[in-house]
Amino acid sequence: MKSKYSGLSLMSLAVSAVFVGCSQEEIASTQQPESDKALTVTVSAQDFVPEEGSRAVTNDDETRTTTFASGDNMGIYAFSADGEVLYNNVQFTYNGENWTGTQDLYLYRNATYVAYYPYNAELGNETIASEDAIKNYFTTNFSYEQNTADLYEAADLMMAEAEPDDEGNLNFSLGHQFAMIEINVPVRHYRTSGGFDYYAPFKMQWNGESNIAEGPSVGENVVKPYSVGKGSFRFIMQPGEQTVKIDGTAFYDSDIPVNFDNKEGQNVTLTAGQFKQYNVAYSGVSTEPVTRDLEVGDYYYSDGSIYPYGNQEGDNDLSDPVVENCIGVIFEVGTGAQGTEWNHGSAIALSNASQGKWSGSNSLISSDNAIPNIESEDTYTALKTAKNGYSLSKDPAFASAVVGYIANFGDNAPAPEGASTGWYIPAIGQLFELATNFGATINSGNDIIGERALNFNDSGLGTAMTRVGGEWRPSGGMRVFSITEVDANNAWALSSDKPGIVSTSKTNGNAQYKIRPILSF
Repeated sequence: MKSKYSGLSLMSLAVSAVFVGCSQEEIASTQQPESDKALTVTVSAQDFVPEEGSRAVTNDDETRTTTFASGDNMGIYAFSADGEVLYNNVQFTYNGENWTGTQDLYLYRNATYVAYYPYNAELGNETIASEDAIKNYFTTNFSYEQNTADLYEAADLMMAEAEPDDEGNLNFSLGHQFAMIEINVPVRHYRTSGGFDYYAPFKMQWNGESNIAEGPSVGENVVKPYSVGKGSFRFIMQPGEQTVKIDGTAFYDSDIPVNFDNKEGQNVTLTAGQFKQYNVAYSGVSTEPVTRDLEVGDYYYSDGSIYPYGNQEGDNDLSDPVVENCIGVIFEVGTGAQGTEWNHGSAIALSNASQGKWSGSNSLISSDNAIPNIESEDTYTALKTAKNGYSLSKDPAFASAVVGYIANFGDNAPAPEGASTGWYIPAIGQLFELATNFGATINSGNDIIGERALNFNDSGLGTAMTRVGGEWRPSGGMRVFSITEVDANNAWALSSDKPGIVSTSKTNGNAQYKIRPILSF
């Protein structure tokens, strides 16, 4: 897992390294260390500082803390006073608490120890005999293509030099070797009456050289910046005097553009470790959160943003949602995944995951989780209140049986990590809620299989899905099964075999049904 890496607020992480055993004979050096006791390593990270030398306050200070995540790697060199390489690109990996090296480091008198981040294995094949040589390698291989977390991190070289103290400690204070540009675009910020904050999506179009939609430019280089969310974009640049052009257009609704005004460029001079901040002004977005409760029919996006569909802000008609990165439509509010932190609501995916059949006897967890086929009002009530799809989807008993059908669904419709449950198979009560909240009505009658029908209203869910390129009911109808079982061989399902009709039914091991994933947030 890569680090949450944005680097504007001071973070000091002091950890002791636990080293993998390695004999001194394996160290490629003609010199011998002064001690057979392995050195202890501590690490801290310096901040970028603004060009005027004072700390800037921007739209979300928490995202500007440089932190390390489990699995991050850095490299360490050691050079003797006469230029010999004592340690060559030794890899250290962070496990969440400590940095562990692939070999022990020992004390060499008058030696200089150099740490750099992020680790690059290719340096081990280069002739690296000084700290400058490490920086020169990263400078030569520098790329302005930084539109993912990994690419942004790879461009942001951090380095530190240290000498062991008398207690055998190596204290590295990693500093940024390049400069950084941050662009902040205002986004619509909402807060529910219960205190839940969410942000509306917007589409960014970068108008690069020759109108190529790629990004800003630094000198002759077109940049692909990294989006850190909530309207903030960043990229690393080479220090020195550069001409920076920021030519872009933001779309808060599908067809309403907001243009930037730095198309001609501006001369910028930054030293290593400095950043410059551009804040886009737009009167159409409030600087304070707007009070608005979530509603059924709002749109949900891959970054966790939510489009507040409808006329909700005075005269503003928010009826033209951004289509890019929309992954679902909110079908219930206030429940979410029971017993979890994702209890604000749930969204249905815009398409089916797959078609499959119930797997048979191996799928039944226990009779406590099944709702037998007893055609009565009590059974209907039990079906309607069964909303434990998330917990059942996470149960190992279903892993190979059913949940495998949606294992790769997130490749094309990625759900936001940490902000949602990720995709799971709904329980039958969640499918009922889906149908009723999008316009279905329940007819009278006690026959759950056939007579108790749901009259489906296409002006609800159908229109909402179509607006962002989704689909609910293909021609010929559709059947969607839940993860709620009738018995070991059957699961409850929702059918729409007839135009305008949605009814509950059950599927058996031979029936092929669709799966429509949902997520909670």
